[in-house]
Amino acid sequence: MLFYILLFGRELSWGRAILMHDDGTIPQWSNLGLYGQIAHPLIGIAIVLLCILFYRGGFFHFLTTVKIPMWDLVFLILFVVLVDVSEHYDFSIFHGEIDEELFECAMYFEMLRITSFIKKQI
Repeated sequence: MLFYILLFGRELSWGRAILMHDDGTIPQWSNLGLYGQIAHPLIGIAIVLLCILFYRGGFFHFLTTVKIPMWDLVFLILFVVLVDVSEHYDFSIFHGEIDEELFECAMYFEMLRITSFIKKQI
């Protein structure tokens, strides 16, 4: 659950997208007062906590015993690569940032599909 909360928070730019200016721009961290100062340390603590929970829960060992369909892994890796390429390079199939958002959406749905598949095996 914490993993998906971190993904959701990242997708909303850690709340900055919700606090958007009237002209459509996202505020800078320095304009967010106390939240702007403590947001990154809180995110870092959540990531460290997630890693500890993964380790203590035997998640990585669990992944070696579960049989995830190969095509789901292939599509997940493909979407991750396409998100990175569309975000950092001048690669566009559609228009502007639509590529990145569509690939991110597909990546998240693939992650949910894999999570659902794993849940059925438990």
